[in-house]
Amino acid sequence: MQAVKFEGSTDPGLLDELLRSGIVVASRPAPGPNTRDGSRAAGWYAVRPRARELLLRSLRERDAQEIARELQRHVSRHLE
Repeated sequence: MQAVKFEGSTDPGLLDELLRSGIVVASRPAPGPNTRDGSRAAGWYAVRPRARELLLRSLRERDAQEIARELQRHVSRHLE
């Protein structure tokens, strides 16, 4: 999402704060081999239900459509 919406120009510290806040949590391990210490890296994340509900309330339809178009364009480049 960051790469699509902000072209990777956001502060990585903001993402760190989001993950440390507990709003976004790892939901399942990434596919593939384990990390060096034998654990699986988190590959899929989820927003806690109550936080998702509150965040979606403030999302404007126009912004949601723009993000969806950009994500589709970004993903399509990797599939072609």
